This record gives sequence, C-alpha cells and structure tokens, in this order.
Amino acid sequence: HNSQTLFEGRFYSFKACLERAVSDNITLANADLKNLNLSNATLDGADFSQADFSNTNLTGANLTESNLQSTSFNGAALYNTFLCESDLSGCDFKNASFGATDIDDADLTQAQFSTQSCFTLDFTKARSMAGCLFFNPDGKICAMSRPPIVIRG
Repeated sequence: HNSQTLFEGRFYSFKACLERAVSDNITLANADLKNLNLSNATLDGADFSQADFSNTNLTGANLTESNLQSTSFNGAALYNTFLCESDLSGCDFKNASFGATDIDDADLTQAQFSTQSCFTLDFTKARSMAGCLFFNPDGKICAMSRPPIVIRG
C-alpha cells in the first residue's frame, strides 16, 4: 500500500513472480494485487495479511493454509478457489463471486460478504464465523455468526 518493493526478479509473468515469492517464504503483507489474473496460481502457505486482491481473478487458485487476515477480496472471482485452513478473519468479501470455493477449517471471524453466491460456501466446515456480516442489497446488515440455512431446489 506504500509502493515499497516486496519482491522482484525476472519472470515470464506476474503470476510466476508471485508464486516464486510465496515458495521463497517472502512476506507479502499489504501487497497490492488488484485487478490481476491469478487463475490457477499456487499460493498456499503465504502471508498476504492486509493485501488487496480487489477485482482479481483467483479462479482455481490455491491459498490453503495462508494468512489472509484483513485482506480485501472486494469484487474478486473465487471460483474453485482453495482457502482451506486459512486465516480469513476480517476479510472483505463484498461483491466477490463464489462457486465451489473450499473454506474447510478456515477462520472467518468478522469477515464481510454481500453477494448471494456466498451462500454456496459450506460454512458448516469453517473453523469460526464469529462476527461475520452479510450486507444485503437493500442496506440491511445481517449477522452470520453461525452457518446459514440454505434451501436449494
């Protein structure tokens, strides 16, 4: 967020650079990762706390066991994304799109959601949902401190 260089090198793509930084255990806290195509990226075990993935395509990405505390996923595409065992506490998922997104054993404490597609998430497998909020399009804010009941048909 302050334009400080977190990692650099010569790579054929930004995704390859990011994957290398993660494999080298570089802390990427506060990284500006807005508006990128990181589909199918291997980013498991990373520290992306307070990073900004706004409007980023993370379809098929693996962010398992990552520190994503207070990270923004506003408007991000999270289809087939793996967020298992990750710290998602305080994350902003407003306007994010979900589908077959895996949140098994993830900490969603105080996470915020606003799209109907969040109800495709299996919240029953989340580690914690304390203080989660859903922002309804009509402006109503709904507490989601336990898994919602979803009826499909």
